[in-house]
Amino acid sequence: MDPLHSLLSAYRRRRFAILFFSLLLTLVGNPLLDAVGPDLDLIEAFLALNLLSAILSGVVGGHWRTLATLAALCLVLRGISAAFGNPLVLSASEAIWAVAALVACIATLHFVLRKGTVDSERIYAALSVYLLAGLVFGVAYHVMGGIRPGSLRVTSAGGAPVEAVGLKTAIYFSFVTLATLGYGDVVPASPLTQSLATLEAVGAQLYLAVLIARLVSLQSGSTSDGDGPNPGNVPPSR
Repeated sequence: MDPLHSLLSAYRRRRFAILFFSLLLTLVGNPLLDAVGPDLDLIEAFLALNLLSAILSGVVGGHWRTLATLAALCLVLRGISAAFGNPLVLSASEAIWAVAALVACIATLHFVLRKGTVDSERIYAALSVYLLAGLVFGVAYHVMGGIRPGSLRVTSAGGAPVEAVGLKTAIYFSFVTLATLGYGDVVPASPLTQSLATLEAVGAQLYLAVLIARLVSLQSGSTSDGDGPNPGNVPPSR
């Protein structure tokens, strides 16, 4: 068997596990690196890793053309932003990243909800959808802040509002909203961000409810069809 074909086949079997751990690394690794070296701001590198994992998932899932096109456009805009320092171009590149991640999120959700056995890959895919959604909303909040400053506000320890919100803070706010924690240290300060935060919080609860119902239904159907575990290799009754 061709080595490349073998590698692609192995990746296909574990692609959503790889995507999940790359997303988890973004949430856990970046704060740890901040604690070790405050000058290390690698959130952009982590997001690029997430996009690469999402693209590779799309390669074996049939969505590679759309994802590759969006990724290439994102890189071009990133290069223009780095060369000329235009904040609007930077916001545009982040918006393209969010669209690419959203496409990957929808493709992964299709894999989660389709018929089939509930295995570890399906669970990893379901978790990846949740984490991808949090990152997509976080980048969207940051894009809004870049286009319209003050869309998100941070309340400092002294109680004074701080309007400059970085990408890491926007992602933090997104996951706080996704989990419906509502600490109040970062608040949406425009009608658009308030509507987006409401959509994210409600959507997260609906997703969890539908996901649990679907997985239980798939598992029950798999067991009733004789695909479930058969302790002791006992032959089915006729």
